[in-house]
Amino acid sequence: MQKGMRWWRIFLGRISAKDKDGKPCVTYVGPGGSGHFIKMVHNSIEYGEMQVLAELVHLLRFGFGCTPEQVSAIFSEWGQGELKSYLGEITANLLLFKENGELLVDKIMDQAGQKGTGAWSLTTALEYGVPYSPLSEAVNARAVSGEKALRVEFSKTFQHEFVKINDSLDEWLPRIKSAYSLARIINHEVGFRLMKTVSDTKNWNLNFKEIARIWTNGCIIRSGLMETIASRYETSLFEIPSIKQQVISVRRDLAELVGLGLSHGFALPVMSAGINYLLGRITAESSASLIQAQRDYFGAHTYQLKDDPSGKFYHTDWIQL
Repeated sequence: MQKGMRWWRIFLGRISAKDKDGKPCVTYVGPGGSGHFIKMVHNSIEYGEMQVLAELVHLLRFGFGCTPEQVSAIFSEWGQGELKSYLGEITANLLLFKENGELLVDKIMDQAGQKGTGAWSLTTALEYGVPYSPLSEAVNARAVSGEKALRVEFSKTFQHEFVKINDSLDEWLPRIKSAYSLARIINHEVGFRLMKTVSDTKNWNLNFKEIARIWTNGCIIRSGLMETIASRYETSLFEIPSIKQQVISVRRDLAELVGLGLSHGFALPVMSAGINYLLGRITAESSASLIQAQRDYFGAHTYQLKDDPSGKFYHTDWIQL
């Protein structure tokens, strides 16, 4: 069996894409099911990356008033540096494609399809208790887009219109770039955290640097960020020094861009979920203590106390207070 496996690896290696060092983007992942699993998570990250690009294009075109050509030029410029990615590249290209003099993307029905892998990742994350909100919102956004008739009706009922953003695009553009970069980091962190949790639980011992390496070429989410992950990942994207510093320095840009978009009538589900996910992950004292008190009040679900290191569970008869 090992001999047969080696033969297949040689064969697949010859026909596969190659990474920047010329190594085949193919590898042995792990026990049965693990290969399908990481492909599922790959597609989930892909959903998130596509949705973030769609959100940004919409905001730039109908908020800041950019032409498709201008937006294409922005993504093309970003693609020359650390933000290079296959999805960014094709987005820049399709914004220039015209049919009979009209932008083709504007003629396409705004109903995004899906084959199920994004939803499978979400149900797996729920099963393993892994926070997954940014990538789950990418799945939800496609579902919302599918209800075209209802959206048209509600847009009339609630008189929804985009509000033009009067702020200077030149002043905002560096911050939009930083916000986009951080949103992508969060998308990848969420996906890799799900893979690590499942790997640890099932004792798969997945090699995440190697997984990232084979994703650096020949796949839809190949990017400069993936190359960084392939060379520096240990236990979390947030532990990579350069990424850690980026999270610290630009998280306000993502938060304020989301606020700007929402206040001007733009739905930004993945970017919104991304900043909420990040803030939730870095908040030492959260609001969950109130939830535990509520649960204990109506259902005697008990709670633990911060100043009791024993981990003992308590219950209070709240009604008598």
